Amino acid sequence: GRIGSRVLAIMTSRPEVKFFLVNAGGHRPYLPVQNPAWDFTFSLPDYTAGQAFGFKGRFIYKSWRDSDEITARYQSWKESEDR
Repeated sequence: GRIGSRVLAIMTSRPEVKFFLVNAGGHRPYLPVQNPAWDFTFSLPDYTAGQAFGFKGRFIYKSWRDSDEITARYQSWKESEDR
C-alpha cells in the first residue's frame, strides 16, 4: 500500500496468510494521516493438532519508485526462499 511518497510491501511465503487493516485505530478526522490497526489471519483448513506450522515474511517500507521495483524485490526474495 502507498501513502504519500512511501510504500509498504508485505510479502509472505504462504498464500494462507492474509493481512488487513482496520481503519478505526487512532482516528482523528482533522489529521491528513490516520493510524489504522494492522492485523493478519493465518487459516489452515487441514491443520492437524500438534503439528508445527509457520510462515516467513518480509516487510518493506521505503520511498515509492514504481510497481516494477516492488515486483522485482518480491521475485528476488521468493527465489532466495526457494533455495
